Amino acid sequence: MANIGYGEFETTEGGTSRAGLLARLERLLPGTTPAGTTWRGHHLPLSSWRWTQPDGPVLLAGDAAGLVKPMTGKGIYYAVATGVLAGRAAAEAVRDGRPESAGARYRSTVRTLLGRHLRHTATTARLAAAPMVLAAGMRAARRNQRAFDDLVEIGLGRGLLTRRVLTGLVR
Repeated sequence: MANIGYGEFETTEGGTSRAGLLARLERLLPGTTPAGTTWRGHHLPLSSWRWTQPDGPVLLAGDAAGLVKPMTGKGIYYAVATGVLAGRAAAEAVRDGRPESAGARYRSTVRTLLGRHLRHTATTARLAAAPMVLAAGMRAARRNQRAFDDLVEIGLGRGLLTRRVLTGLVR
């Protein structure tokens, strides 16, 4: 069994139909799609800066909470970090005899940890949708190792848009 991520901007030729995605995947990796008759796929619940957690005792973490990197489709950092926070919030709520307070506790700690980062990743994803900006980001990363590292941290960790990255985009 394998779990393979494959994504494209919806503006690409052929749209996002199964046939269109398989045809483009076959062009990228010839010979891989004939065995794909049982493959399944779905849209990822990409994160935005408007992440919410309702009050109450049910806590969702990672992908289930809609915490997936909007630029990379990755979510392991969010899954581990929010899983830890959900466990702590639940334990504290039970310890205090107020399980209904778990959602509010969890929401507060996730916003403290990820709020600023989610605003930055949402902005970065919007900027990257413009081919000219995306190309500028690639050039900035190629010219400056620290700008590259900053972009990787936005895409995989909890990084922010740094002055170094923004300066590289403008050049």
